[in-house]
Amino acid sequence: MKLLYAWFLFAAGWASVTSVPVKDEITDSQLDICAAVICRPGRVCRILDNGVASCQCVQHCPSHHKPVCGTNGVTYDNHCLLHKDACLGQKHISIKHKGHCKKPKVKSSHHKYHQKPVVCFQHERDHIRR
Repeated sequence: MKLLYAWFLFAAGWASVTSVPVKDEITDSQLDICAAVICRPGRVCRILDNGVASCQCVQHCPSHHKPVCGTNGVTYDNHCLLHKDACLGQKHISIKHKGHCKKPKVKSSHHKYHQKPVVCFQHERDHIRR
């Protein structure tokens, strides 16, 4: 019966689901104030000394290894570390794709087909040698 009542509250919009970071300690009073605050990825709600809720950069991320490639070309161990880096650096970094970033191919000037041009006529060859 309690489960049915909880589902009714949630469906009616009178209850909400709040995700709480596992490693960042948040008190019950902070949860009450932060319940209506939605922070961007890499940030958690904190209560400032004046009692105002503010989104602050996360201090700790889970240690699981699920690498992601950022739009900055850097591979991060997980998405939390990517968002934390973006927050601390005050820059926009998104997840480009899951997995390690691919290293860009470097163009080599010593390609097997990269040769000096061949001069077919003697007068052109003589002109180049001058």
